[in-house]
Amino acid sequence: MFSMLDAASHMARRRIISSVYAKSNLISGPSSVTRSTNEIIGRDLVKHISEQARSGTVVGIVQLYARMMVDATSAFIFGMDGRSNYLHDETAWKLLAKSFGDRSQGVFLPQELPVLNNLAQRLGFKSGTGLDLVDAWCLDKCRDVEARAIAGQLEEGEASVWRSLDNAIARSKKDLDRDMRRRLVASEIMDHIVAAFDTSSIALNYSTYQLSRPCNRHIQDALREELRSLHGQDKDGQENSLPPLKSLDGLPLLSAILMETLRLHQPVPGPQPRVSHAGATLEGVGTLPSGVQVSANALCLHRNEDVFPNPNEWTPHRWMKEGAKDDERLKEMNRWFWAFGSGGRMCIGNHFAILHMKAALAAIYSRFATEIVDDSGIEQLE
Repeated sequence: MFSMLDAASHMARRRIISSVYAKSNLISGPSSVTRSTNEIIGRDLVKHISEQARSGTVVGIVQLYARMMVDATSAFIFGMDGRSNYLHDETAWKLLAKSFGDRSQGVFLPQELPVLNNLAQRLGFKSGTGLDLVDAWCLDKCRDVEARAIAGQLEEGEASVWRSLDNAIARSKKDLDRDMRRRLVASEIMDHIVAAFDTSSIALNYSTYQLSRPCNRHIQDALREELRSLHGQDKDGQENSLPPLKSLDGLPLLSAILMETLRLHQPVPGPQPRVSHAGATLEGVGTLPSGVQVSANALCLHRNEDVFPNPNEWTPHRWMKEGAKDDERLKEMNRWFWAFGSGGRMCIGNHFAILHMKAALAAIYSRFATEIVDDSGIEQLE
């Protein structure tokens, strides 16, 4: 779906899974992520950090957040029994992470100069996205969940993303054999996995970095107080794994911290290209020829000083409403906010990402205090 240029094809694919990724479904619907967030974030992530904290070991968050997000996303797509378990398997993670990293060396030509890329391949030059291992991983996961579905081992609402894609492609691609249809499903799913590795983990990294800076310690303390108001105690005196997702989603400071991090440290800061259709117009330019690539840049949009005063400063409270007078200001800020894009091409997993990022920050800051040990190389690059 991500690479579909044709608007009709893109919208048709988007409709297949839009209801699955709806916030209402994620919080309390048949495909609720409550169990997966409690087990992967509230249990596994917290256990991992607790063990390192008790031993006095520095916690490296960059890969930790990526492992968590891939585990959580695969649980949503393939079901809890078909998910990855990278929070517990660092060796396997290193292999997959290398494949993710390798793709950055081979993206430009296929994406921006496909004709030249095809020519280079014909001449024998190595070219590709570097995602062969991830591609094979997605195919294996699809085979596994397919076998469990045939055996009647999937619970109601489980693996809804895979189910929706598999059923839709089976109906629309009847001329293709089972293996090719499986590859189409795996190709779509790989986009979701790559997004989990890249975007959500980047936003969590910078949220933790900003909260850990000495100048922002008061914000970390305020967040902890906000979170503690939700954490109940069970009869044994142990904290519950996570508060309800609906309650987390309504916390004003937690929401403001994420919005400000996504504004200042947008995971996709560079161009998000679109291709003009016949008769398209652009303000200040006029009518465009068909097939022209046009792009906007979230980094620039988020640094409009008229909308975001002191735009290079991390100021979560700019997103908090103090009174009715703030309504218009917040409305304008949201109009310029473009971390997930907008319109028909807006990120379909935005609610999934935000809920999981909120759950991760809640799990950590209701239990731990963080400080920076080494922030070398923290400067964000495109």
